[in-house]
Amino acid sequence: MSMIKFKNIYFNSLLNQTYNKNLKKYGFTPYGLFWTSKKSQYSRFDIIYQLLKKTIKNNIKIEIADIGCGYASFLNFLNHKKDDFTYSGYDINEKLIDYCKKKYPSNYFDCSYFPKRMTDVTIISGTYNYAVTDNLENWENYIFFNIKKCFSQSRKALIFNLQYTKKNSYIQNKIYYANFQLTLSRLREEFEKVTFFHSIKSIRDIYFTILR
Repeated sequence: MSMIKFKNIYFNSLLNQTYNKNLKKYGFTPYGLFWTSKKSQYSRFDIIYQLLKKTIKNNIKIEIADIGCGYASFLNFLNHKKDDFTYSGYDINEKLIDYCKKKYPSNYFDCSYFPKRMTDVTIISGTYNYAVTDNLENWENYIFFNIKKCFSQSRKALIFNLQYTKKNSYIQNKIYYANFQLTLSRLREEFEKVTFFHSIKSIRDIYFTILR
């Protein structure tokens, strides 16, 4: 087993432990997933939705994979839209997946850090913000390892966000802040087509779209 795969397993184990403790304290709520509020959560969803519509311009039915789906709040958000879509949710936490399966029995959910099925678009919102290490290089390698794996299962695009800074990347109070320019440069080294987006509606976040 390579070192990056070993660290991926190790970090996922630490994340599971952390989220289990938080879910026990706050339940299946935004606080249980380290979100500050439902409002901020849905602000991010709205931006991702707009990027999704921009990426898939034709009004065709699309398959969406939600990585780090939590308790499927993005699915709840999408259900209030009129679009035709197939949703699959993935999370590394079994308690969250069990909850989703019971609440949304008609949708597919699985315990995984990447889409088990090929999908049109992979969505990753806030999944890599909470860092379980202070080692910046290791955490950034973890993020890129996961993004590449997810993109390999995506036919059309992958959309994700990160907390960002114009200064050097850093981890503070367990939250990872990515230097925008360095992150964009690395993405463009790894992938052929990468765009980015920033909005005052979600001022602390930067959004990236990786296209086929």
